[in-house]
Amino acid sequence: MKNITLIIILLVLRLSISAQSDSCKVLPGKISGIYTGKCMNGLANGKGKSIGEDTYIGTFKDGLPDGKGKYLFKNGDIFQGYWQNGQKDGKGKFEYTLNGKKCTLIGYWRKDEYVGVNEPDVAYRVTSSTGIMNYGVEKNES
Repeated sequence: MKNITLIIILLVLRLSISAQSDSCKVLPGKISGIYTGKCMNGLANGKGKSIGEDTYIGTFKDGLPDGKGKYLFKNGDIFQGYWQNGQKDGKGKFEYTLNGKKCTLIGYWRKDEYVGVNEPDVAYRVTSSTGIMNYGVEKNES
């Protein structure tokens, strides 16, 4: 009797998990497939994990990566950082292999494009400080 009860519980749990992934969509095709996580109005929203051709673990908004997340490409490359509307946007770190050599690119992205090591929306930055009252400030050259 205990075995039958355990089997029924496991079947119910399996059905609820597969029902969640079937009814909750992830929009970028390369990561759509098996989704586990929070859902709202039939789309991935909140923290989740989506596994397709590539894998994304992080926050979603309206079915798209949005917020902080980690994207694992099928070729082994990894991007960890911030997303907006399914595109890299904000500070991030991209680890990739080029001609057999491991490389890392750290900086800022806007609309999926790398824009450099300095935050693009900041005109000035503190370059040095001594004590509390003395600061060196220079214009950002981007």
